[in-house]
Formats: sequence, C-alpha cells, structure tokens
Amino acid sequence: LQVPIFTSGNIVTQEKSAVLRFQNARIEEEQTQRRITAQAITFFEAYTTALGQLDRQEESFSMAARVMDLQLMRFSNGQSTILDLRAAQSGFEETAAALVNAQYVAKVAETELKRLMAALR
Repeated sequence: LQVPIFTSGNIVTQEKSAVLRFQNARIEEEQTQRRITAQAITFFEAYTTALGQLDRQEESFSMAARVMDLQLMRFSNGQSTILDLRAAQSGFEETAAALVNAQYVAKVAETELKRLMAALR
C-alpha cells in the first residue's frame, strides 16, 4: 500500500484548473446569451418587415381584384378588348402569387421568432 505524502501541488493545480473551467463556462454562457439576443433582434426585425410587406401585398391584391372586376365589366359592355382583360387577369395572378409568397415569408419569420423565444425559456 502506497500513500502519497506530498500532494499539495496537485491539489492547488486541480483547484486552479477548476476555477478556470468555471470561468470558461461563465464566458460561454454570456456568449450564448449575446448570440441568442442578437438572433432575437434579427428575427423580430425580419418579422416586422415581413408583416409590413404582407400589408402592402394585401392592398395590392385588393387593388388588382378591383381592376380585374372593372376590366371584366368594361369587356362585357364592349368598352375594352380581350387583351385588356388578359392584362388585368395576368396582373391579378401575379399579385395573388406575391401575396401568397408574402404570407409564407411572414409565417416563416413568425415561426423562427417563436422557436427562439421557446429556446429562451
């Protein structure tokens, strides 16, 4: 049976190592908090931008629908050509596609923001 007589050097080294590991863990925690905060700000800005774009696309869609109805009435009264009606229809379809895309972008931004907020809890 061997019992080490002089172990104070090892104990001091282990204590210093533990203190350094603790400080490193604190630094990593702070870095993680800063990263999550930066992501939250970025996602919130993306979400508010997406909502603004969604509002504008909804207005554009509403206007394109009114133009389509007007062109349809004008065509039925013989005041416009099929080309005018087709141009209004094409604009309506493009606006509808842009609206769906804006809704998708807004939902993705909302989902990412909610995911990050759940990670913070």
